[in-house]
Amino acid sequence: MAEWPDEAFAPVQLPAENGPGNALLMIAAKRMAGYLASQAFAGPYLQDQLLLPFAMAGRGAFTTVKLSEHTRTAVNLIERFSGRIFRFSETDDGAHLAKVC
Repeated sequence: MAEWPDEAFAPVQLPAENGPGNALLMIAAKRMAGYLASQAFAGPYLQDQLLLPFAMAGRGAFTTVKLSEHTRTAVNLIERFSGRIFRFSETDDGAHLAKVC
């Protein structure tokens, strides 16, 4: 976020008709910065969405960031119902390769 202007960090009072409140959580920005710095194709909120189409196709692979617990649970369910098996390995650059076997 170094390239953001200083005014991007200044609080702004919005009119009441804009709603009770909105917030930018810095933890989300840190996660996004980590994803953008990686060479991974899919971020933490896309990885689980790719599993079912890959299982239905019966093949394929993609790289992602650290696997979420949600993704691990989805893999377990998809493997049980589809009979497809996923394999995960870490790549040299720290990303994770998800592959349907």
